[in-house]
Amino acid sequence: MKTASNIEENKTLVRRFFTAIENGDFRAFDEIVAQDYDDHLAGQTPGRETLKRYFTGLRSAFADFKLPITAMVAEGNLVERVSH
Repeated sequence: MKTASNIEENKTLVRRFFTAIENGDFRAFDEIVAQDYDDHLAGQTPGRETLKRYFTGLRSAFADFKLPITAMVAEGNLVERVSH
């Protein structure tokens, strides 16, 4: 059973993921993203290194790339980031 503490830990992890992207700190992915992570990126193979390359390319194209979090909804081990 997930507790409120687990849910807050999961939300913290999601915040860390998006902060790492915004800051270009892809070393953080080594700690928080599974090596075989599959984001289902079109034309890309699964994997943490693929994800790093993808976001490195996005940040190169858009230096001020931001992924704001205006709200989060969490239940069990699922967390949804809401932005506008």
